[in-house]
Amino acid sequence: MSVWCPRATVAVIIPQNDDHSPNGKLLFVEELSQGKSVINQPAGHIEKGESILEAARRESLEETGWSIELSGFIGIYTLHLPEQDLTYHRYCFVGKPAQQLTTQLDSDIISTHWLTPEEMMSGKFALRSPLVRKCVEDYLEGRIYPLDIIHEAF
Repeated sequence: MSVWCPRATVAVIIPQNDDHSPNGKLLFVEELSQGKSVINQPAGHIEKGESILEAARRESLEETGWSIELSGFIGIYTLHLPEQDLTYHRYCFVGKPAQQLTTQLDSDIISTHWLTPEEMMSGKFALRSPLVRKCVEDYLEGRIYPLDIIHEAF
């Protein structure tokens, strides 16, 4: 019997202002995925021994240069890619930009962009996955839960 192992990832929606406005700008990363340029939230894999919250803060810093304060949890999203026999579980958060600490970004990151949801969904940019759009839609609908909904024991 083979063991199924989904890949655990985090993503963070980082609004420039904290107003949940559809006209407000959100921080996205432009990155390379399978040789093509795509837009994503700051996101990545949870490392062994790392908490989900630590992973969200780390990935945001590595991919955008910004330290953030996590302010809410949006939800858990699943993406199954049958052609690759992969399943991703994405824990999506909201974070406030605290301070830009560096301009050195992960090697796969081309650049960062402050975009309105409309600009992100305009078709000008390819999205990394359909979860990018769904996380933004849920954020705009105010589906934000307190961080204490997550319990981790180490």
